[in-house]
Amino acid sequence: MIPLVFPTEKFRWVPISKIDQEDDTYAFGDPWRQSPPLLQSIRAWSVLHPVVLKPVRSKYQIISGRKRIRTAARQGINIRKVPAWLVPAHWPVTDAIRFWLSENRTDRELSIPEKSRVVRRLLDLKVPPSSIVDDYFPLMDLQPSEALVEALAGVVSVPAPLLRYLAEKDCPLRRYADFVGLDEDSVSFLQKLTEGLSPTLNDLDKIVTELLELSRKEDVPPSIIAESLKLEEGLAPPIQDAPAVLSSLMARLRERRYPELVRRLKKKKDLSRGLDLPSGTAVSWDPSLEQPGIDIRLHIQTPEQLKRAADKIGSDQNRQIIEQLLSDE
Repeated sequence: MIPLVFPTEKFRWVPISKIDQEDDTYAFGDPWRQSPPLLQSIRAWSVLHPVVLKPVRSKYQIISGRKRIRTAARQGINIRKVPAWLVPAHWPVTDAIRFWLSENRTDRELSIPEKSRVVRRLLDLKVPPSSIVDDYFPLMDLQPSEALVEALAGVVSVPAPLLRYLAEKDCPLRRYADFVGLDEDSVSFLQKLTEGLSPTLNDLDKIVTELLELSRKEDVPPSIIAESLKLEEGLAPPIQDAPAVLSSLMARLRERRYPELVRRLKKKKDLSRGLDLPSGTAVSWDPSLEQPGIDIRLHIQTPEQLKRAADKIGSDQNRQIIEQLLSDE
């Protein structure tokens, strides 16, 4: 890894009005990450820790300290200037990115979306993947693998509302790709779903997978699928029974995607209710299409109980139902 040399800098108090808060050259941090103590500190003591700025034409780019500047600029705080270290205008963007990584990794572990934004920006700057691995991955605590460059670059394709939920759920990198390909309206639906039901990462992944598969199968946007199945029904607060709403939603998606399978499973479930078994018998039916089977459990204490149970379970009625359950129809 090439050593990072911080350029000769100047310290100044810079007017907030001179700082370009819209410039996103170094905006890699998660926008949803809040820091209430920072607001309290700035209200009480102003900005104590200098930010790092880079002059660009008549304004300054923010390299480090974006949240401090935005907090200081909030209405009602009444701070006009912030302390800043000014780096030369000729300092390369790639070196400034390495500086951003070095400073931010000392306080916390960077999230996958943050790492993704860094990688995407480096690729846009035509930095070779091999150089990203050698010079930037150590600063992000990543294993040296060029395959990770491509995987991280794809994360930014996940819609922003879902990025936050996935990051907060500690979604592993390999699963972010499952959430690429959603249109704006389907993202709006999923945002309501995450806010209302707080599904597990696995459940959310299943819903998105079903939506995208149906979208490809029927050649329509995912939002059309969600709208036609009325998936937003039951998501309006207050939600009384979140697990039941989630179960109903997933059932509608499965029925749309596998109508014949759902029909067969319902038929077999209805059949299983006709079994005439000894009192206290526990029955569970595995509807697997590869290895369908029936588990019948009961408590036997005497040989007489065993004989009576065997006779009842093996009745003509039960035999016919079980044969139908185990058939392919």
